[in-house]
Amino acid sequence: MKKTLFALAFIPMAAQAWFWESPDYDLHRKSLVPIVEKAKPDGEKMAFVKDGRLDFAVMTEARTYGNELKVLQKAFLNCFGAEAPVVNLQDAKCKVKAEDFKYLVLLGDQPKVKELGIDVMALPEQGFVIRTFGNGIVIAGRDSHLIPGYNKHPLDKLPRYSATNSAMLDFTERFLGVRYYFITDLGKIYPKRKDFTLFPVWYEDAPFYRTRGNNYGFYYPTATPRRAAVYTKYFGE
Repeated sequence: MKKTLFALAFIPMAAQAWFWESPDYDLHRKSLVPIVEKAKPDGEKMAFVKDGRLDFAVMTEARTYGNELKVLQKAFLNCFGAEAPVVNLQDAKCKVKAEDFKYLVLLGDQPKVKELGIDVMALPEQGFVIRTFGNGIVIAGRDSHLIPGYNKHPLDKLPRYSATNSAMLDFTERFLGVRYYFITDLGKIYPKRKDFTLFPVWYEDAPFYRTRGNNYGFYYPTATPRRAAVYTKYFGE
């Protein structure tokens, strides 16, 4: 009888322990685009934010990914009341050092991403990856500026796109609970939080419909000598 009572008492304790070890976010919320998770990477849960204190830095090429960085920082600032420090890989004089932080957010393609064995160019067109590693998470995509020869031909007029931007927005919605309904701050929701613990995760995604945005302007190559010099040589290709 005592053993039975002990076993019954253990069930809610075990359930409580499981509950507290679960993420406080839902990767498969029905209001978001469905994803298919890959095998979880090795690693432990990471307390990125504790009692409003950020214990990580964003490592990125700040000029290349300036817009993505700005939106990501705004999300953390509005949710947790603190702006994430930035390790700028394009600034040799940057005083923020990766080794000073317990965790890192790798935003966009960079040497560290390649060291982890992640090849963003192997992703589908405009595809992105979100994947944790030992002390951080990768948020990166197959951006148009990474594609050799992309839009180099004067008559291409291909749209520039940032798959890393798609990855960043997906991260802020899926993990932080941010919602983007309209272009101004009136159309954005930033849930106030004090803690954020990240559990091992890995998923990749790509748009079903590729980004529109081609410039459909019509050219008059002989309208001026300058235009004639630029475009006429490409006629017949």
